[in-house]
Amino acid sequence: VAQLCVTPSNDCATGTTICKTIISTPIAPQFEFITFCFGDTWTCQGQTFSNPGQQTFVYDSWLGCDSTRICVATALPPIVMPPFQAVICQGQSYNFAGNTYNATGGYPVTLVAANGCDSVVTLILLVMQANAVIAPPGVLGCGGNSTLVLNGSGSTTTPAASGAVLAYSWTGPGIVSGGNTLNPTINLAGTYTLTVTQTFLGVTCTSQASVTVTSNIAVPNQPTVAGPLSPCTGGTSTYTVTPPASGPAPTGYTWTVTGGTFTTSGNTITVTWTAAGAGQVCVTANNACGPGPAACLAITVGQG
Repeated sequence: VAQLCVTPSNDCATGTTICKTIISTPIAPQFEFITFCFGDTWTCQGQTFSNPGQQTFVYDSWLGCDSTRICVATALPPIVMPPFQAVICQGQSYNFAGNTYNATGGYPVTLVAANGCDSVVTLILLVMQANAVIAPPGVLGCGGNSTLVLNGSGSTTTPAASGAVLAYSWTGPGIVSGGNTLNPTINLAGTYTLTVTQTFLGVTCTSQASVTVTSNIAVPNQPTVAGPLSPCTGGTSTYTVTPPASGPAPTGYTWTVTGGTFTTSGNTITVTWTAAGAGQVCVTANNACGPGPAACLAITVGQG
């Protein structure tokens, strides 16, 4: 507040003083509030800034007084979303925010939020395996008690993540035990299929493998038998069998004699001849699959 006074005067006299009270009202500052994305720049009064805060600009108004412009800038931080987890099977791919991924890992992706600033979300991708692998099987032996163990240990054995469930299942004609393991016991020839599944977060991956098991049905070849061909009644003769030179090995021999009785000792028999005339000594080589072809000697038994 100020006062302006004027006193008129001339050479003759001085007049009455007249005063006027003057009230000076300042121009209120103008505020501008600005929000910008963290990492970007912002502009006020033609100038560019990168840090949040307050910037003050003072000008002369048309009245000759100060005119103040104050810019207050606030930085909006990026929006970090919770991670997004996804599961796929080996050989598949996953599309996320316009990008395609096919390997296990974490993939941060920057999107634009509703406020126009960055929104960061991380894709946690798990590629799950379920491989079924069966080793070449052996040959199933002969006989009803013969068994064979199949080997699927080359299949997936480690869960892809904590909480993932691995399961094994075999199908085939002669599964004795272990049908839900990697090493089942079987007792029949045929085709056997292993199915491996792995399940996690509602996703199931599956793989299958098959093998054909054969059985050994070969009997031994014909052996060789040697011994006297012209014995006499009441006498004894020894006959010896020689294993076949090729083919499956015998596990035993079966003898038959016509015209006498015999006792067995290893690969030989001792025959006591009891009837004159035509006789015969035969032998077969045997294994678990059965007897092979017989080897026979025609015997002529003389009267003793």
